[in-house]
Amino acid sequence: MAEYYDQIIQNTTLGLDLNETNSCPRRNYIPTVTEYSNALGAYGIVFLTIGSVATVLLYGLCIHQAWFTYLHAHKVFRRHIYWLISIYPMVTLMSTLALIVPRSHHICSGVKITYMCVGIGHFADLTILMFGGENKMLEAVENRKLDLSVLPLCCCLPCLPKPVISRMRLRVLKWMIWQMKFTQAIYYFFNVYARFSLQDSSGIVSSNTTALVLTVLNFVSFLSGVYALNIMERLVRQVLPEPGRYRVKSLLLKILIVTTKLQSFIFNQIGNFGGFPCLGEFITPVVYENTLENSLLIVEMLVFGFFSYLMYSKPEFEEYKGEQKFQDHNCTRCFNVTENSANTGQSQAQGASAASSLSATGPSLAVTRAAEQDGASGGNSGAEATSGRILGQPESLV
Repeated sequence: MAEYYDQIIQNTTLGLDLNETNSCPRRNYIPTVTEYSNALGAYGIVFLTIGSVATVLLYGLCIHQAWFTYLHAHKVFRRHIYWLISIYPMVTLMSTLALIVPRSHHICSGVKITYMCVGIGHFADLTILMFGGENKMLEAVENRKLDLSVLPLCCCLPCLPKPVISRMRLRVLKWMIWQMKFTQAIYYFFNVYARFSLQDSSGIVSSNTTALVLTVLNFVSFLSGVYALNIMERLVRQVLPEPGRYRVKSLLLKILIVTTKLQSFIFNQIGNFGGFPCLGEFITPVVYENTLENSLLIVEMLVFGFFSYLMYSKPEFEEYKGEQKFQDHNCTRCFNVTENSANTGQSQAQGASAASSLSATGPSLAVTRAAEQDGASGGNSGAEATSGRILGQPESLV
């Protein structure tokens, strides 16, 4: 009897394993739009509705905020604010498109990550402009030390030195932040290229040296940019006129980085260890992971976009002390142009006066020459005297 029940249990276990294997024969397969929508059913309609409504709402807030910035912010700040407030609707749009077309997930991820990195660079430029430019910032943070023991290296290298800020070190921080948009674009381009060229018929990408190099490039470039952003934030947060508002803006940007980049990395690691289920032939673990990530990003961007709208909808960027510098610069330039114009006009007036004087002396010169011809028989002495008067007259005029 015991052997009979053991045989039943064994057959049941084998049957469950067989059904599980048959229900997900290709674990890395990404379905087409029709296969994906049919597999999701009503859930697909809910996902697309939420994504579409969130995209329209965030773009509406972005347009209203851009118009407010155009009316109340100084022109040197506008371009950077436009980029920052447009990150959230762009990420939402790319996530919604990835939910519609599941095979576009990696391309949409590359677009939203690169766009976010460009926005991070504009935040660094906006930070410098809050002081009135690079020179004003160096004057404000003069003799202050750079705290290199910040995330993500504070846990690994806590005994790093604290060098004094200088122009060269400030520019190094800027380029460490700005390099992310180039390196991330390169990484995602070659990642998508390798994904289409190295995968087999079942959708599995074989591991090779190219994938390892790209992963290292992605890891180093992104961590170095975030590290430089944290150093700059630590340097200026106590020097700005209103450090509280700057801290909130910086914190929101850091949360955005965590939700878009680190969250994707965590989902990939969970997927690599088989943490996502297989719900059918077309809802494979990879599709399940991408759907969950994009849906979560839509909800997060809706919340962060609303907070961004509240933070940048205040007329604070028209009162920073850097504005007076640009006004003085423009006034000085206008004064120089006016002075040059006045000098040019004065020179032209002097030239015209000299020309009129010369034209007025023309008849006297003619009379003098006629007298010279009439008195030629008077001897060489009279001719020399007359010639002396003729040659001396223009010198007195000039």
